[in-house]
Amino acid sequence: MAVDVRRRVIMVCAAAVIFIVAAWFYFSFDPASTHLFPKCLFLQVTGFKCPGCGSQRAVHAILNGDMVTAWRMNAFLVAAIPVIAVMLVAELMRTRNRAFYKSVNSRVVVLSVLFLIVMWWVLRNIIGC
Repeated sequence: MAVDVRRRVIMVCAAAVIFIVAAWFYFSFDPASTHLFPKCLFLQVTGFKCPGCGSQRAVHAILNGDMVTAWRMNAFLVAAIPVIAVMLVAELMRTRNRAFYKSVNSRVVVLSVLFLIVMWWVLRNIIGC
């Protein structure tokens, strides 16, 4: 049991360090003006935006407190922040509150999120979001 707890603590600490380093990186460097960040392969190959296009620039804007620019870069990402937060809480409380976890990860919720992502993908290429 003690080994499992130690392993879990190490994994959480490693994840926290990775998250903090990534957040600092995205806070400090603008993906629009540096070549340190990968470009969207789907956009380069097809000329169409994928659902995630603009997400790196949106994350940079969010971390710098510029929600208007973040919305312009990828409105779906900004709108999805509360959903992502709920899903993260559900994952963290997976063993403590199984009913909450199951409801957040139900087939209806997962398919609804998938539907919204596909709709965003189509609409942003039709109307230029």
